[in-house]
Amino acid sequence: MTTPLTEITGIGPAMAATLTENGFASAEDIAASDLKTLCTTPGIGPSSGEKILAAAIALVVLKEEIPLKPLKKKKKSKEKDKKSPQKDKPKADKKTKGKKKKSKKKDKKKKSKKK
Repeated sequence: MTTPLTEITGIGPAMAATLTENGFASAEDIAASDLKTLCTTPGIGPSSGEKILAAAIALVVLKEEIPLKPLKKKKKSKEKDKKSPQKDKPKADKKTKGKKKKSKKKDKKKKSKKK
């Protein structure tokens, strides 16, 4: 089964014609190629070559409909279920968290100056 070049993301009719002239007849041909070979095609540099190659590989892999193995669920360890000592610590109030407490002496001085 061959996939037309125009099905590759970023390849239009003009670039497909250029690729065909340079020996790439299908997406599978590009996917089987390497970046250095693909970059010998006029109009394709390293940056665009990487994108085209990645898109061709992704397209071919999707078309082949390779069955994926289901992921195995990880078993919870018994140690994780137990509360850790850190969780038992009381939480700080939101108002005082990260703020320094004012000393009472400074408060008394401010009050006496205001009077």
